[in-house]
Amino acid sequence: MENSPDAAKTDELKKKDAASSKSRLVAVMLCLFFGWAGGHRFYTEKTGTALIMLFSMGGFGLWWFLDLVMLSTGNFRDKNELAISQWTK
Repeated sequence: MENSPDAAKTDELKKKDAASSKSRLVAVMLCLFFGWAGGHRFYTEKTGTALIMLFSMGGFGLWWFLDLVMLSTGNFRDKNELAISQWTK
């Protein structure tokens, strides 16, 4: 019964509501000053996309700006898909 669609949906909702241990303030500051190099993505352990940002100068500025907005509004997620919503640890 644990593999039922309802159990999967419940697990998905728990994961969606869970908060990351990463600090939103640190992520925003890294994005603000080192976003063009993917600094905030390295911090959130999204190494693959961080490297792409590094070599494309923050996605030519657009990707950097979108990440800054998402971080500021609390909609950015870490590598484990946990919301980075807490301003302090």
